[in-house]
Amino acid sequence: MIASVLVVGLLPHDAGKTTVSEALLREALARGLEPSAFKPVSAFSGWYQFEYLLESVELGALVGEDACRLHRASRSKRPIEMEAPVVTLLVPPDPSALEWRLSLYERAVESVALQAVLTRVTACRRGLPSTSYFLVEQALRRTTPALRRHVEKLVERVRVEPHRIAPEELASLLEGQAAQAADECLEWARLEGELLVVESYNNALAPTRGSLNVTAVVLVAPGRVAVYSGSEYVRAAQAVGAIEFPWRSTTERVVTLLRPSASLEVEPMRRVGELERATWAERLLDAILMVSEREVEAGTQL
Repeated sequence: MIASVLVVGLLPHDAGKTTVSEALLREALARGLEPSAFKPVSAFSGWYQFEYLLESVELGALVGEDACRLHRASRSKRPIEMEAPVVTLLVPPDPSALEWRLSLYERAVESVALQAVLTRVTACRRGLPSTSYFLVEQALRRTTPALRRHVEKLVERVRVEPHRIAPEELASLLEGQAAQAADECLEWARLEGELLVVESYNNALAPTRGSLNVTAVVLVAPGRVAVYSGSEYVRAAQAVGAIEFPWRSTTERVVTLLRPSASLEVEPMRRVGELERATWAERLLDAILMVSEREVEAGTQL
């Protein structure tokens, strides 16, 4: 392993983490390196990202958009479940089931906990995936009939009898069993490839505790990225008391305490087939490798 990088976002949504992660993976491949991608925790909408619900049914495994994009960008041959060990499917409620009350509907569609219908948790024991599913029947009953049928078809295809849980149990699941499983798989991911790209979610400081153990951190905002040393990012997280549960804190809390090693402009990119190779991705990977080399020389362990 030459370097490991955690890609985090400044904004809660649409910061551009997956686009930057894809570009890094493709740049690494273009240089003859062996990259690997890891998305510890993710969620996607069965309505707005319906094609990935259909893809999950076809694969017989719950997979989200980010994981699929990174898996393809890295040209990985590993099981995608090991690269994205915790995935939650969200479904919006049927407004008629809420008697068309806008306040209730808005509250539901803005809450992950109220939309979560199915969660996959994959642990990596002895390098092999061991998967569990968790079904929130209340959310399943409350969504539209068409979406319900697709979710039920997916449940039939995954070949694992799901555990039934209540909506309020999801947070405990994600912070306990799921977080531990994600870090187990992350340790196996560290054993493969020369560049490990770990993508966070929303604007979380980090998706798991284990994902803080990297040589570099890339903060992404529309049009700009900043590169930080992994050890300095950890020290800032310690300063704000966010090491134990980093997903409860935001990147803004720590990056204001840090000076980036590099700050680069990210130009807009088109999607025509595969993501095109970008000059900013070359400069970004150079900055990551430079920071990582200093980290390793200073004693940071991968």
